[in-house]
Amino acid sequence: MECVSRNRESLVKPGNPGITVLLRTIQLVFGIVVIGIIGFFFSYFQGSYRNSLFSPECFMLVASVVAFINTITNVLSSFAARYFASSTISRLPSHIISAGISCCLLLLASIALLIQLSVYGRYFVDAYDSKMFAGSLALINSLVYGADAILVYLRVSRDLSDV
Repeated sequence: MECVSRNRESLVKPGNPGITVLLRTIQLVFGIVVIGIIGFFFSYFQGSYRNSLFSPECFMLVASVVAFINTITNVLSSFAARYFASSTISRLPSHIISAGISCCLLLLASIALLIQLSVYGRYFVDAYDSKMFAGSLALINSLVYGADAILVYLRVSRDLSDV
């Protein structure tokens, strides 16, 4: 039983790469779902022009794609750093900045979309439920990006205090 509790404690430690891999996997999956939903209805219905939802939908699509590209870049740089660099401290601040920017963009885009959806309501918006789900998922994804940035920051501060 002690071994299980020690393993569980080590999983939640800020320095454990397992939790950051899990968070980045969640970010990628949520990003794919949000891009798929908003992109499908954006191209299928050509935006909701009659309800002035074109701007929030476009902002959501752009913010989700930017966050997705940031995550892919971070994952690829993490894999490359394991093979080509002996120290990972130099790349971690860029991960903090990237995750923070993605968090802010997704937070703003999801709030803008959800507010506009609530203003126009179910009967005036095409695919209201799907867009509401995508906005809620993007809001959750922004929180995951924020948690990732905080965990990486804790890892950097712990590594710098050990040096």
